[in-house]
Amino acid sequence: VDISRWIGLLLVVQCRLPCSASNITVACFELGVKYFCDRMDQAELNACVQKWLESLLQLGSEHQDGPASDSLTAGFQDLSVALENLSSVMKLTEMPKTSLRAGGTHLAVLARGVSSYLHISLEPRDLQRVTNLLSKQTTKRLLALFRLSEKDLIGCYHDDPRDGLVRVFQMALCKIYEKYAVDGLSALYLKPPVIYIGDSGNALDCLHACSRLGLPMSSVSFIPCNTVFGSPHTMDVAALDKHINDDLTEGKTPLLVLAYAGTPLAGHIENLSRVREICTQHGLWFHVTGHALSSLILPVEQVELSPAREADSLTLCPGTWFGLLSCPFVTLHRPPLLVETESIPSSANFPPKTGVPEGSILIPKVSWAGIQPQGLSSLLPLSIWLCTQYLGASALMETVSYCSNLTQHMISKLESITGIKILDTPAHKPHVVLFKYCGGGQVELPSSLSPSAPPATPNHPSVETAGSDEVKADSSTQDPEMRNRIVDVPLLPKASADVVNMMIAKDLYRLFPKVGVTTLKLPMAGICLKFDPINSFPEHSTSVEDVDAFVNALKNKVTSIHPTMLARSLIETTLKGQPNLRCLDFPNFFASGFIQYVPTLWADKTELTLEEVNKLNKMNVELSSFLSHIDPVYSLFQHGNFTCIMIKELSAGANIHELMNHLLSETKKYEENKTFLEGMSEKIRKGIEAAQLDLSKEKEMKESQEGILRHVPLVGSVLNWFSPPTPTTPEGRAFHLSSGKIETTSKTYKYKMQVEGDATSNAEDSKVKE
Repeated sequence: VDISRWIGLLLVVQCRLPCSASNITVACFELGVKYFCDRMDQAELNACVQKWLESLLQLGSEHQDGPASDSLTAGFQDLSVALENLSSVMKLTEMPKTSLRAGGTHLAVLARGVSSYLHISLEPRDLQRVTNLLSKQTTKRLLALFRLSEKDLIGCYHDDPRDGLVRVFQMALCKIYEKYAVDGLSALYLKPPVIYIGDSGNALDCLHACSRLGLPMSSVSFIPCNTVFGSPHTMDVAALDKHINDDLTEGKTPLLVLAYAGTPLAGHIENLSRVREICTQHGLWFHVTGHALSSLILPVEQVELSPAREADSLTLCPGTWFGLLSCPFVTLHRPPLLVETESIPSSANFPPKTGVPEGSILIPKVSWAGIQPQGLSSLLPLSIWLCTQYLGASALMETVSYCSNLTQHMISKLESITGIKILDTPAHKPHVVLFKYCGGGQVELPSSLSPSAPPATPNHPSVETAGSDEVKADSSTQDPEMRNRIVDVPLLPKASADVVNMMIAKDLYRLFPKVGVTTLKLPMAGICLKFDPINSFPEHSTSVEDVDAFVNALKNKVTSIHPTMLARSLIETTLKGQPNLRCLDFPNFFASGFIQYVPTLWADKTELTLEEVNKLNKMNVELSSFLSHIDPVYSLFQHGNFTCIMIKELSAGANIHELMNHLLSETKKYEENKTFLEGMSEKIRKGIEAAQLDLSKEKEMKESQEGILRHVPLVGSVLNWFSPPTPTTPEGRAFHLSSGKIETTSKTYKYKMQVEGDATSNAEDSKVKE
């Protein structure tokens, strides 16, 4: 198709413009056509832009009538100055975004400029005729494209997706409340409406639409997601039915159910068939939205999407689905029956009493004119109308199919990576992939380290060493002793897994921005990575090669961190039965483990005094220094009031069970040495106290034998002068470390060595013999 002649036909024939259009308009059209057709290199494009700016400046100088006022002189009277100022403001840090279907995107952008030109050039009557024609033809094309031709639907085109919800809510209110079109909110007073949406839906858009219509926030009822059966990311239809019955009992009016064919977070399709049955049973408006609706264009339709064809309204995103940036959103809904009244619509003349088909949406013709878009918004269908004709149905189907194949390709690649878990895979063909690194696996340990560990499940592959992707033989053919030594390592704690996944996502997004992987936080799973090609494709032009490169980098990343994370889980599992070693959790720090030594005597204590805490930290410093001299993988870690031993990152070839054996054995040695020294110090303390007590008793006995008068200050000196006391020397005390006994030092001075009671008699016998 010759795009230049096509746009000229649009302007001259459809819009009835004069053939002699201005040079600036022709230059603008030529620039856009050549750009989106990729017919020029960067040098030619720069020359064309320069030519266009020169013609713009020339055109501006030709239309300057008379001298400029002082206010204009003070401003940017020269157009080149304004353009230079605009250029300085537009500081581009990255290359402009493109898409695989670059021609369609540039054509959509060009259509926006054509819309502005039409809006200022056409007479109001001609503009109204063009907008009506574009809206009808574009809606007809979309219905045929999505195979909805048998449905009687009209289209509402909008740049803000919330505008579509506002239109749907208005249609539902007009259907349920006959007086709403004329009485407004007063018609809702006696029986307020209720709108139902699942907890996994986009609640903010729904609340925004309610606020624009003047409805209270209590009008939105949130339905919990499935907890037992079905996907945990979709609405519980049993709870929906219960909420509707409860609201009917309370005198409220169930108005609308907002169902998702592809929830915003996980991309799961809700039970549309059951939701449709409930809406039909209670007379509710059934609205469906979600990116899974793009699959309606494919020849092979998913069974789960069939009920969407019976919906009262649908929200489509052709710009996102077809890779056409700058295209508006489309909301298809049942057409209203316009009623023309003789005077201003009121409760007296509306709704009409007769001639109204059952189930019709009655709206006064005057009110419908206020609901319809005005101004440039009425020309929004132009970009879709142009792009669908230029690209054709086959190219649009190819784009949707390409995104679906990218999803399946990503899933097949992720399944081969150890430690990566694909979350909540739906029963239907997914268009979104949620995955995360969660650790876990199997590892071979000596039976001494895993006495209570259950044997590995038969026919389950096991990890030979940490970080290895090699698979052992079928466990049913292994020796029973070997099978008992293969233990299952639990998954990482949620907090630790969140930190690791954030680190992985940050590194890979910087290397592969075209893949468009983002992070999101799920209530149960925590931080995970999301691959949504139908959203990332228009912006990043994701290819299969990009996905392959991303998966290879992810595998290398996981291979480097998996040994450390596997060791962390294994250390926590192994040390659960050790009373003197505790695992501390510091999820924000990347290491194999954090271990705190606690003396066996303190193992049962729940609280420690400040003195005991300081003493405990001192012992951990000693043990850390003792271990680090033997193996550099151990180091001291201090965080807040905690001092513990940190095991650094491990390589893929690290032998975990040797590391654990070494840790337990060295800790046992330290415990024994510490116990011996503590016992010895306790013995010495008690010995000193006993010696002091003996000396005190001996002194008291001596004083009682000498009499009290000798110790009276003045009398004692006179008495000692007349009758001097017998001189005596106090005997010291000796403490034997081996026996823990206390004896006098007389034997030590007598035999010139320290001897015990049994050894005294032997020493005397030997002296007699001599």
